[in-house]
Amino acid sequence: WKTGTLPIVHGGERYAGEDLYLRKTVYTGKFDKALLHIESLDPEGEVWINGEVAGVYNDRHPVELDISRFLRQDSENLIAIRVKHFKIKTPMGHTPDDHNIGWFAGRMTVDLTSPAYITGLYVHAEDVGEPAHLNTHIIFTNTDGVPFNGSVSVNIYPWYPVETVSPVARARFPVRFRAWCDEEFHEVVPVHKPKLWTFDSPNLYKIEVVLHDEKGNPIDDYAVTTGIRT
Repeated sequence: WKTGTLPIVHGGERYAGEDLYLRKTVYTGKFDKALLHIESLDPEGEVWINGEVAGVYNDRHPVELDISRFLRQDSENLIAIRVKHFKIKTPMGHTPDDHNIGWFAGRMTVDLTSPAYITGLYVHAEDVGEPAHLNTHIIFTNTDGVPFNGSVSVNIYPWYPVETVSPVARARFPVRFRAWCDEEFHEVVPVHKPKLWTFDSPNLYKIEVVLHDEKGNPIDDYAVTTGIRT
């Protein structure tokens, strides 16, 4: 086995008909839920966890796979990936002579979470005055059979051209989700003295949201980067 870094591409006439196989051993501690995120298995592929088939995919779309029941807690786990080879079946006039166009595996991550976690985060500026107001759209998922009570904190940091560890704005809000559902949450956070994004000064901010349980303990986080502009 050779060592590589994702994304990894394979292909060409030299490797015609040869599938791409990847494997990695990961150690997991305690967790309630485990999600495997895959950027792409192009053109199609399979996911194996500890010798069992966890998922089979016949397209290039991004994957979010619940692998909770396949992973062993407090133990080493073997994650294996197969990407099937690819060959153009209907070449066109401008197609190269080598029809074994590259097949590849995109980047992958494993998230270990509680039953309640953050699924998505979208941010846009409602206005760019003093202060500017950022609308945060957060999507939560609760896979537990009981409602979730807790809070979510929003921290905003300068990220480009200079990254800082101290937030320029922060806020915290109570949240409650129903059992077995996805919930959407909207809240506006003011940012004083904003450095606006323009084409000649592309200032960027990192927006971090942290989900806290009823006791205030952080249980999940999510971050995006964006410019303040309309």
